[in-house]
Amino acid sequence: MSFSNKLRILLQKTNIVLRTLQTRLRTSLCKLPNTKKVNTIFEQINVDLRNAMYTKEKCLLITIRGIKKELVELAKKAENNGKVTDEKAILTLRSMIKQRTMSAQIYKEQNRNDLEEIELKEIEIIKRYLPIEISDEELRAEIIKLIGTTKSVEGPGQTGILLKETIQKLDKKASRERISKMAKDLLNAYALQKRG
Repeated sequence: MSFSNKLRILLQKTNIVLRTLQTRLRTSLCKLPNTKKVNTIFEQINVDLRNAMYTKEKCLLITIRGIKKELVELAKKAENNGKVTDEKAILTLRSMIKQRTMSAQIYKEQNRNDLEEIELKEIEIIKRYLPIEISDEELRAEIIKLIGTTKSVEGPGQTGILLKETIQKLDKKASRERISKMAKDLLNAYALQKRG
């Protein structure tokens, strides 16, 4: 075997080793935690989408792509000017959870445990992007404080105004359904106490 043939074979082996090292380096770098500071939910979803593409977790990737699609559609609406605030993102995420909860319940009724499990996994992934909700006791205290600051809570019109104000102030701390239910219960109790 001539010197040039030996050199060619050595170069080929070296190229193979270099490509292997590059691939390993690329995969190890994508496993490093993200050090870039993320300010919004939308930015966090973009970072997590990139990481999910590298890890190739199918359910995670599909769910994050679905979240991003919903938020991009929300940003395209004229009143949003191409931006998605965290408040609007939270409302969208809660809506997505509600849809998946209803789907999971339907799948459970139809004995489709495989599809129910997928919906429940997606719910858990979506919940990662929501702020931690306050407990029922804390929510009750916040609503009682708001009722106390309002001078009169009489009649359906005043109740509606107070309910809207309560939802606006506590929207990031708990879901609208929880706030609405507890506020209605407390307002009914307050009205009964006032009459009696």
